[in-house]
Parts: sequence; C-alpha cells; structure tokens
Amino acid sequence: MLAEILRFHRAAARLLREETDNAEDKPETLEAFLSRHHFSQYFVDYFITPLVAAVWSCGGADALRYPARYLFVFLDHHGMLSVFGSPTWRTVTGGSANYVQAIAAQLDEVSTRTPVHSLRRLPDGVLVGAGDGPSRRFDAAVVAVHPDQALLLLDEPTPAERAVLGAIAYSTNSAQLHTDESVLPRHHRARASWNYLVTPGQHQVVVSYDISRLMRLDGGRRYLVTLGGHDRVDPSSVIAEMTYSHPLYTPESVAAQRLLPTLGDNRVVFAGAYHGWGFHEDGAASGLRAARRLGADWPAAIPQEAMVAC
Repeated sequence: MLAEILRFHRAAARLLREETDNAEDKPETLEAFLSRHHFSQYFVDYFITPLVAAVWSCGGADALRYPARYLFVFLDHHGMLSVFGSPTWRTVTGGSANYVQAIAAQLDEVSTRTPVHSLRRLPDGVLVGAGDGPSRRFDAAVVAVHPDQALLLLDEPTPAERAVLGAIAYSTNSAQLHTDESVLPRHHRARASWNYLVTPGQHQVVVSYDISRLMRLDGGRRYLVTLGGHDRVDPSSVIAEMTYSHPLYTPESVAAQRLLPTLGDNRVVFAGAYHGWGFHEDGAASGLRAARRLGADWPAAIPQEAMVAC
C-alpha cells in the first residue's frame, strides 16, 4: 500500500494543477477519482476512507462522496499530500476555552445557558427571542449556528436562505470521554492521536482521539474521546457523554457553500465553520467577514500579520 499512497499523492497533486473550468459545475467525487485511477479496494478501505472519515467524523460512504478537488486542496494545505514536510502544528496554551474567555472579556454583555429560539427581521433591526425572557430588539444579528439551526431560528427565511442553508447537511455522532484504552491498537507503537477502527460492513465512523497525547496532558491516566463506539467502551470508564454534529461535504453542499456570501442583508448575516472546512480557523474567518458586512473590521490595535486569512 505504501506505493499506492505515493501514487495517490502524485495523482491528487496533478488534479490540483489541472484547469478548473468545469470543476465547480461538475465536481468529481473522491470515489470517482479513486475508481478512475484504479486504486485498490484495500487502499480505499484502509487508507483514504479512514483518513477522510476521521477528520470529518463521517461514515465511509459519506467520505467517498467528498468532492475530490475540494478535499485535495485541504490535504495540500495541511501538508498531507507528501510523506515529508508536514507543517508544525500550534495549539492555544490552556486550550480553546482561553480564547473564548478572552473574546468574552471584550464584550459588553454575554448571556450563557440562554438558548436563542427565534429571530425576526424588523424594518430597522431584528427581534431576538432567547430563554424565558421577553424578546429584545437589536440593530443586527450574526447567526453563528449550524445551517439547519439557522433555518429553525429565522421567523421568515428568504427563498435563497432556504435553498442554500438547506443544502448543507450534517452528520450527528455520539461521543464519550473515557479512559478505556481497549479501543486503541493493541501495539503501542501503532497508536496515534486519531485512531480509526475498521470493521466489516461499517456504516458509521468509529474513531478514538487520544486527548492526553493531543493536549500533552501529564499524569498516569490516558483520556480518550471515542465517536460512534458506545458498544466498545467500558461503561465504568466513561466520564462524560456528548453529541456532536459535523458538516458533510458533498458536491451539493460545496456548491451551496459558494453561495453563502450572497446571503444576508444589513440586519442578518451568517457565520460558522461550515463556511470553510469545518475548523476553528474557518469559523474565525467567517466571523470577521460577517463583522465587515455589518460595518466593523479587525481592531486597529492588533497587528495585521496576526489577522486570520479570509
């Protein structure tokens, strides 16, 4: 399979160099690309499907529907189309909670545990219903939730909002934070930060993230997060259970994604990681674009080189 991995890297890089005139209108799926280049089923099952499914927490069939070029741009950007030269990853000291707290400290008012349940456009602003209190009027709103949630919030979505936001699907996965190392490979040298379990006839992703390794946590206990593997985790080792949703990237959703900048007005704009590849940086960049549409910009006190690309 090592030879096929190198051949895949070359074929993917070649596709990125080709003309893109028809790429957006009729994007080739990953499955079609692999078939066209005659990659073995073993390569599909044990390399490329686990790679895509683990990153985007989706099932194998959904992974193969990913638009090939869109996927390869991501892989190339992250140094994953070569064996050597991977980029150096950086993390926020203390975890993502630190930057959330830093942002909250700059705001006049923050309401937690107060879910928004309605958003209505007014001639001169918006009316936001949240929690059990009365609705409040604001000049504008940034809707930074999943597309399906946005449609449920909007009192009267426009036809364009229904068409575009409604075309972006999500997968929902149950997750467990636990200490059961039996979900990891038996051989310690085979263990990684992300560990994908391949089982016959598997339709749902089963992947375990080694949080202790990813976050460089000290101590004897190893903390893991497993998606889709409730029947494999010792119940006595479970610390917490969560439900996560992740965007599914298909030819239809990527086509809709290109139309996201056309949505919104001077009262309601949209933001979220689904505007990009589904990661924190994508959410930050979309938030900056949303702020600009409402007349705000990157604070002048922050160096331009620190700015999120958008």
